[in-house]
Amino acid sequence: MEAIEKLLELGFEGATVIRGIMGYGKTGQPLSEDITIESLELPAVVEIVTTFDRFLKHKETLKKIFEGVITLERADKVL
Repeated sequence: MEAIEKLLELGFEGATVIRGIMGYGKTGQPLSEDITIESLELPAVVEIVTTFDRFLKHKETLKKIFEGVITLERADKVL
């Protein structure tokens, strides 16, 4: 996935892509995975691990890379 490679280039500490098996988008039409055809229209969540400062520095670039909603969640490092 090109987006993950771009995140590495920008110095983000980590990222995980979680792909859905069913969902709907702008069209409002349900999308589901067909065993014989891999659909690129299925929903995906990309979780990015980084500092708040790095996020703010690259916020506009992230908007260009990813379509959809960007949410933030604060996490404390325990290890």
